[in-house]
Parts: sequence; C-alpha cells; structure tokens
Amino acid sequence: VLLGPVDHARSATAIAVLARVRNGEVPRRSEAMRASVAFLAEPQPAPAAGTVDAARALFGTFAMDQAGGKAWRTWLEGTWRPVLEAQQLTPDERSGWWDPRGHEDQRLGRRGTTALVCLSLSRLYPGNAAFPPLRPIHDPTTEAAADR
Repeated sequence: VLLGPVDHARSATAIAVLARVRNGEVPRRSEAMRASVAFLAEPQPAPAAGTVDAARALFGTFAMDQAGGKAWRTWLEGTWRPVLEAQQLTPDERSGWWDPRGHEDQRLGRRGTTALVCLSLSRLYPGNAAFPPLRPIHDPTTEAAADR
C-alpha cells in the first residue's frame, strides 16, 4: 500500500481529511484542509502495470468525495482510470482481481487489495455503497445550508 514517504504522506493526509470532516470541519472553509485536498489532487505517476495502491485508492477516494468540486473530478480522472485499467481481465483464476503493489500490499495479498478497491468503488456507485455517506459536502443543497 505504502511505497515510500510520498505515498505514505498521501494516504495519511487522506485519513486526516476524513477525520477532520467526521469532526465537522468543512474542507473549503479551512486553509489546512484546502492545502491537504490540493496535495491529494496532485498528479501521481502511473502504478506499475497491473498493480494498484489500494490504501491510497480507498482513503483518497473517500476524502476527495467529501471535498467535492474540481478536486473530486481531478481525483477521479487521475486515480481511477489507472485503477480500473489495472484490474486483471485475463481468462484465468486472476480475472477480476487487483494485484497488490508494494510490500505493504503484499501483506494484504490479492484478496485484500481487491477488497479495498471494491470498498473504494462504493463511493463511485453510492446506490451500492458499503457505507453511508459521511456528509455530502459537495451536494449543492448541503453547501447552501452550510453557508447560512
């Protein structure tokens, strides 16, 4: 999951954003949160063919979903295209799986990595979400109510 200082920082930043949102902080109203969201939205190098950084996908997706707006769209394009392309589509026992990336993901194995990616996908398809939304901050009705 974590390949080095930058990847660790991105996963940890995403977890911090989620914790702060859970405690009532609104990303667009806090300078620290805006900086964290901008850091998460920065383009990342493509992962090795057929692999995925499952923790970054999971925590980053949940955090960026809460941030909404342009950051969310940038995240979707920059992160999810490579993740979806990394799914194993070979006609063998690996079909439908995501392979682990890095030594931390190796502990999760193919099943654990695939499980984290599937949890991440629950934010992209909320009708099938494994978790209810924390708070749809990027929902225009919520934003209008928060501005009052």
